[in-house]
Amino acid sequence: MINKIKDFRSTLKNLSDLQQQLGSANLDGLTESDTKNILDNLGVNVEDLEKNFQKSFIKRLEVNYVLKSDNKELEYAYETDSGFDLRSNESFILKPLERKLVSTGV
Repeated sequence: MINKIKDFRSTLKNLSDLQQQLGSANLDGLTESDTKNILDNLGVNVEDLEKNFQKSFIKRLEVNYVLKSDNKELEYAYETDSGFDLRSNESFILKPLERKLVSTGV
């Protein structure tokens, strides 16, 4: 685990160095292939970076709950979401900055 953290830190440092190098560069017209080549030249493996990012930051917890509603089951709208989407049992409109306690059936 310590080695993975060190590798991740090293990758982040490489990205930070790249950001400094490219900070004043004109990147108009830079393609995804160009970007991958630049990262490869810096020793950054994009696929490993993406895998490590997802493993390090995206964790799913098993949550037990009882749904007493006709609403759909709780779900993540996107893979990277940090929380479930909840649905209300009520229909209403909130005014700006208005708050209301809402039943979800969960």
